[in-house]
Amino acid sequence: MSRYFGIWSSIGEIEQDYETTYTAAAAWVRRGEIPKAYDPVTIEVVRARGFETCRDDLDRWHLNLKRQRLRLRGSDASVQIGQGLPLPVRKIEAQSEAAE
Repeated sequence: MSRYFGIWSSIGEIEQDYETTYTAAAAWVRRGEIPKAYDPVTIEVVRARGFETCRDDLDRWHLNLKRQRLRLRGSDASVQIGQGLPLPVRKIEAQSEAAE
C-alpha cells in the first residue's frame, strides 16, 4: 500500500481525506499501510482523487503485505514494502486498457 501513498503530496492531505489525526496518518505512512478497517473509505478517497480501485485489490494488497512481512521476519533480506503489488489506476488508463 505504500505506493498508494503516492496519490497524496503530504501526510496532511491523508489526514484531511480520512478525517483522522496527523499522528495516525503519519503512522500509516511509516507502516506503509492504511488499516483494513478503512478500506471502504480508501475506495472512496482513491476515486475522489481520480484513481480506480476495488475491495478485491485492497484485499490482495493487505494479503501480499502480510506475506512480505512474514518473509522479512524469517530472513535478513531487505525488501521494499509494497514492491510488485497492484496500484490504483487512473480512470482514463483503465478505460483505454479496456478499449484495447
